[in-house]
Amino acid sequence: MNINIKKISKNTIFFYKKQFIKILLISIIAAFITIIINNTLITRIEFLQNLINQYEIFNIKQNLIELILKMTKEEKKTFIQLCIVLTCSHLIGNTFLNVSLINIINNILKNKKNNIQKLICKILNDFPKSLILTTIINIITEIGMIIFIVPGIIISSILSLSQIILIIEKKKIINSIKQSILLANKNIKIITFGISLIFIIKIIIFILSTKIIFFSKSINLITIQTINNLISSIQIIYIYRYYTLNKKN
Repeated sequence: MNINIKKISKNTIFFYKKQFIKILLISIIAAFITIIINNTLITRIEFLQNLINQYEIFNIKQNLIELILKMTKEEKKTFIQLCIVLTCSHLIGNTFLNVSLINIINNILKNKKNNIQKLICKILNDFPKSLILTTIINIITEIGMIIFIVPGIIISSILSLSQIILIIEKKKIINSIKQSILLANKNIKIITFGISLIFIIKIIIFILSTKIIFFSKSINLITIQTINNLISSIQIIYIYRYYTLNKKN
């Protein structure tokens, strides 16, 4: 069976439209998980809220290097704690989104009903190992991004199938990564196209989000995170479709 960008893109759009309500619901829940973890952990860290208010860390107009240089040792320590909290919350939110969508897509393709109770049990069962894999992928991808954007995108592309393999085929983390590399290398251009497009869209939304405030700060954060999750969902569906076509071959 011939695998090409046009075919996968059409299938992705069709599935996304048909299952949009489910995808939206999962995206909102994942956004709330991220924001709740942020708020819960940040309020427990001493001086952190004052640091955010004082330096306006989330303001894109600020120069991050200048910001860090102005900080005292105590503030630098707090800033590192903030980065860890934000990273952890995003990893947990992204893992929930990945695990939930992959299980839902798998059930739909196998004509199984998405029983809420069974789905929750499946998500909870897959979550720990998926979180470890998400963390590993995130670290490797970030290292690639630090070197240059292109290596980061390529690394993200060759590892993109590992979550699906881990959850669907019940393989170990290392074996999932190895198989992902093998499958991705067969048609690396197709996967890289999807990953790159989503990456560009996310950058555009991030830039727009710093200039546009829809509601209050909290609602604005949830809205932006939900939109970000909806875009990430397109990538998950795109990669999953590539995976199913490869398995048929």
